[in-house]
Amino acid sequence: MAGNFGDRVVSAARERHAPRRGRRAGSRAGLRAAVLIALFSALFSGPFAAPLTAGADGVAHAATQSPNAGIATDPAAQNLGNALGPGAIVIPGNNAAAGGVASNVPGNVRPVAVNAQPNAGATAAQVAPAPQPSPQATVPGNSQFQNTEVVRQTAERFLREQTTGLPGRVTITVGDAVSERMPACSALEPFLPPGARLWGSTTVGVRCAGERPWTLYLQARVSINATYFVAARQINPGETIGPNDLSPRQGDLTLLPRTVATDAGQIVGTVAVNRITSGLPIRSDLLRSAIAVQQGQTVRVVSRGSGFEVSTEGQVLSRASAGDPVQVRTRAGQVVSGTVRTGKGGNVEVEVAL
Repeated sequence: MAGNFGDRVVSAARERHAPRRGRRAGSRAGLRAAVLIALFSALFSGPFAAPLTAGADGVAHAATQSPNAGIATDPAAQNLGNALGPGAIVIPGNNAAAGGVASNVPGNVRPVAVNAQPNAGATAAQVAPAPQPSPQATVPGNSQFQNTEVVRQTAERFLREQTTGLPGRVTITVGDAVSERMPACSALEPFLPPGARLWGSTTVGVRCAGERPWTLYLQARVSINATYFVAARQINPGETIGPNDLSPRQGDLTLLPRTVATDAGQIVGTVAVNRITSGLPIRSDLLRSAIAVQQGQTVRVVSRGSGFEVSTEGQVLSRASAGDPVQVRTRAGQVVSGTVRTGKGGNVEVEVAL
């Protein structure tokens, strides 16, 4: 009886709990279907994916699109579709052979082609390059700092003006200004510093005398290519230099002594003070003018004015060269001062200023 009673108790319990187990099984099936729908919607969402819904039987079903037959091209997709049950559709992630579509539903699902072209506005927003800031042109005239190129040009122009009239061809090179943070100046004043010269390697200054004064010094090079003369033979002291004693040369005068002679007319007729070796440049400080008059020599004394001339004779009190000052005693016994000149016909005369 115990066995029968136990059988009845178990049977009764089974009968009593059977509806509950059915409800639990249905709930679990529905939950599994919902989970599968969410899972495969997330994994296989795409332009060709068909929507999945949970059926009354607890199986995921694809929404019916068309009576046309589906396409099954991937065995793995077939197996997954069979496992899900009838009505399910599986979209492979990337299957070029199948065109990205797989279905194991024979007659109730048709893949729907969706235009996958992205939004034109979004594409334009992605492709359009970010705006680049336009570079600002630096205008020296509008800058708060002085344009150093203007400073350099000012110094070069100053040197060209100062070297006007020098013999030969003048070449000027001015270096750039070192400082670039000087306040802008509308009136630049170039100048030559004390002790600087106008040829060779030199320094030129440029200053601004405005409300915020400053001074810059620039290095410069002034080359003078011209003709000069060297001794064609050795010239001894006291010898008068003639035209045949000179030989012309061409070169940069700034590399030679400052007193190098460049005018043959100023050399011929002068007397050498020291020995001049053949081939050496002839310098003006090595020459002196030839003696034009001797002490006691009678010369013509002349005074000239506007439209008239007065002349007399006198005796020179000391020897002198052409262009030198000298004193002369006239016949009347008066001593006058004048300058030795070469008069008409090569005669020496003493010109007395009125």
